[in-house]
Amino acid sequence: QASSNSKYSLFVGGGKTSETSTYVNTVDAYDRDLVKVTAPAMSTQRYMWNNTCVRAGEHIMVAGGVNKAGKNNVTIDTFDIDLVLTTINDPEYQIAPGGGLTFNDKAFFAGGVDAANALTKRITIYDEDLVRIGENSLTDAKAGCFGVTNKNLAIFAGGINGSTSSGVVDMFDKDYVATTRNDLLVARNRGGSASSEYYGVISGGAYKTDEAYDTGVTEAFTIDGAKIVLRDLTVARRYLAGGYIDGKFLFGGGQKGSSTAPQSVVNVYELV
Repeated sequence: QASSNSKYSLFVGGGKTSETSTYVNTVDAYDRDLVKVTAPAMSTQRYMWNNTCVRAGEHIMVAGGVNKAGKNNVTIDTFDIDLVLTTINDPEYQIAPGGGLTFNDKAFFAGGVDAANALTKRITIYDEDLVRIGENSLTDAKAGCFGVTNKNLAIFAGGINGSTSSGVVDMFDKDYVATTRNDLLVARNRGGSASSEYYGVISGGAYKTDEAYDTGVTEAFTIDGAKIVLRDLTVARRYLAGGYIDGKFLFGGGQKGSSTAPQSVVNVYELV
């Protein structure tokens, strides 16, 4: 996973395969001139298939993920503007979140599993000083949800509860007031997401384990919460990465099913 502040972009954790022995706590950091700089390793290995590396003010927060022991991490590693590492072990937030996003310079962590491995609906918000300032709730308890934003809304969509995928879309305004739209075209999880000032876009994903249940459905949410259905991905797939630049949303990589070779396809959507 990755996130950025005004000085650095960080790429954190992961693994060479889905085997726990390959999971890492490595952090790769690049400055504004694309020069790689030294960054401290995280406090633990974090293998994440949903985005829980987000920004709060100038702090980059990395939550959840699975370590080499196969356990869910309930601590949060944070990196400040100078890449100083601090680990938060918040007794009031012992959760490996199921999704994350940055909205109004604040970090939102949603859903996931607690220390007892029970799914939760909880949303926790940290401010620019890493102070836990708010709580809210998803409509359904789940992991693996999409997190996207635009200038008016923080949006968590989809996810998985055991073997059942969710189609619920929860939206929160700048006052953290929630509205819910249960209208994903396909209930799904483990897809790609990207955000801009005017649109939050989710793309692809899976609604069951087998390759036959991958989807290419792509949907955008506007600043007033309306949904725009875009064309499908050219290759239905999961685990894809999303990005945004200059009016264009890019979704690349991923794989079909849970055991096939990675894809090299990049799909581009232009929204004005």
